[in-house]
Amino acid sequence: MRLPMLGEETRAELGGKAAPLAGLRRAGFPVPAGFVVPLSEVERHLAVCGAPGASGTEIRDRLVAQGADAVLRAELADALDALPGGRDTPVAVRSSATTEDSPETAGAGLHETVLGVRGPEAVAEAVVRCWASWWSPRRLDPRPDTGEDDADGMAVLVQVLVDADAAGVLFTGERRVLEAVHGLGESLVGGAVTPDRWELRDDGSRTHRPGSRDLLAVRRGARVLREPLPAALRDRAPLGEDRVLEIDALGRRVEEHLGGPVDLEWAVDAAGVHLLQARPLTAALPEPTDERPRGDGTGTVLRGVGASGGSATGTVRLLRSVAELSRVRPGDVLLARSTDPAWTPLFPLIAAVITETGGMLSHAAIVAREVGIPAVLAVPEAMERLEEGAEVRVDGERGTITVVAPR
Repeated sequence: MRLPMLGEETRAELGGKAAPLAGLRRAGFPVPAGFVVPLSEVERHLAVCGAPGASGTEIRDRLVAQGADAVLRAELADALDALPGGRDTPVAVRSSATTEDSPETAGAGLHETVLGVRGPEAVAEAVVRCWASWWSPRRLDPRPDTGEDDADGMAVLVQVLVDADAAGVLFTGERRVLEAVHGLGESLVGGAVTPDRWELRDDGSRTHRPGSRDLLAVRRGARVLREPLPAALRDRAPLGEDRVLEIDALGRRVEEHLGGPVDLEWAVDAAGVHLLQARPLTAALPEPTDERPRGDGTGTVLRGVGASGGSATGTVRLLRSVAELSRVRPGDVLLARSTDPAWTPLFPLIAAVITETGGMLSHAAIVAREVGIPAVLAVPEAMERLEEGAEVRVDGERGTITVVAPR
């Protein structure tokens, strides 16, 4: 067996994330070098640790306990040696499920990504983590207790990690939006910061809304950490005008190549712009609207970023950690610091989402649109200004939260 370098195999072997990137790399797009642990490898390992009648959770635990076998570990070492920089170069290890990143599949960010991994042993452990995320509670459509799920499965993509100076996401289509942060894009997709945002128009005009610029994600050795943004960068946008135009042009070329509007993840370092992900859009962005006034007391209106359209009324449920998930009840309005992907299993249950940080292109915002619940993000001091138990109306088109009845 030899692990295929990115660009050599079919979608059935590469999975949904790696397949389009392989095609784009072959076509000359700036996709980082990498290789794929194909679907057949997880099937081979499951044949050893699986058992008739075992639940998905039991199979996952057995798979993690078994780990990657000696054959796969040797192949991982050889594939890493073939990458620019060799086996100790930092890599990103990312899930590539067969159901992932297709036009028919919702649920962004439901599987595992491990950044900053170095060396064959660490990569082997990260591959197993990605396999195990097939049974993660973050999935909106979890596997049944039998552990069976027709022909779907998990390949794993391993790519050279871009130590980014800036990174972000671009949505193309009728409404083109670019969001960017300093450092790695992990802080943006995880909703930990409010990114800078550009609205891009066909006439060449651009509207820029600065973000919070308080944190950045950065690789330190084999770890990715969130650190305070250096003071020298706080008054500086992550991208200059030329880079904004360059990324917009890249998005247009990818859109033409793939035949429709796309969701792109990208990163910028000294070598230029790198394309990290390309998937068809699964839910349209809400249309921008004018600012609305704020009031005081009953009827108070808070303003944020309208990230998922529609409106809903419900009771505020304030969460400060994943340990509090069990407190949420059907029809609640989730209020949290950030749009952490850990919240997404709640989305089919709740009425709406409010956060203090995050952008409309973060994973959780995308899932809110896919599920069809309103979301208003980047609301200053929302956790202090809204009381748990208050009844609020969330308007995801206007980006407003109105207090209907105090606690």
